[in-house]
Amino acid sequence: MATTSINLHGVTATLGYQYDGTTRFLTRPDPDNAPIRFTLHAAAKSALFDIVVPIRYKAKTSSKSINIRISPLSITSLKYSTKTDLPDQVKPIFPSAICLEMQLRETATILIPSFIKEPVEVARRRSGMVLNSLYELSHATNLSIYILDSSLSSDQLQAISTAIAERQLRPVAGPDHDVSRMFSGSGAKPTTLPAPLPPSYDKVVTVETNPPLYNESSAFDLPDARSRKRKPSQEAVADSDAVWNKLEQLEAMFNRQREQDVHAANQSLVIQELR
Repeated sequence: MATTSINLHGVTATLGYQYDGTTRFLTRPDPDNAPIRFTLHAAAKSALFDIVVPIRYKAKTSSKSINIRISPLSITSLKYSTKTDLPDQVKPIFPSAICLEMQLRETATILIPSFIKEPVEVARRRSGMVLNSLYELSHATNLSIYILDSSLSSDQLQAISTAIAERQLRPVAGPDHDVSRMFSGSGAKPTTLPAPLPPSYDKVVTVETNPPLYNESSAFDLPDARSRKRKPSQEAVADSDAVWNKLEQLEAMFNRQREQDVHAANQSLVIQELR
């Protein structure tokens, strides 16, 4: 970097990173009409990599951003390319872009205003989504920064890539880049962002139709009479019918016997009269 210096300040950027085995993007902060901005200063043996992400804190404050600070000592490699076939998430921002692909030994540092209470709380849902992405990014060791393709020359890109590979660069020093002077002089502090809250119960639970407690076809299709089992009440009714049938048979037998006895008595009286 002895002959090539870089002074790139606050250019529009989008971010890509690897998290949980997938490539994810942070392209629109809150508000979404305020772009993410990337600053790269490099000269001699030092460099500054800084990203400003607009966000709305829950606390009433004029500070409306979170900074991502990347130490050049933590970058193990920096590859660059000019891309015209951009990911779908990046296309609305750039027609074509330079992509700086960084492999990190240590994850990036998240800086917030020193007066913001921790854990960080945000004012609205959009900022919550940004905060969740920043949480993921703060655990990533693979980071891609997309900037307009005219932002850096080929010589500058080659110089910064070589300086990183040869471990020539250290964090930039000096009052202009001191964290104590960030956020309009109120100072910055590193923070560990809270993990995203799990989705609420009503968003997670998928409504499933409970299986019926009975099979309608088996409940309403009568089984074959030959295979039907009698219930106790049915058996009681059957036994009662059998008893009554028996009694009726006995009564009929007694009636026949009485008729026979009466007939025999009448015949005996006739015989006696004839004598």
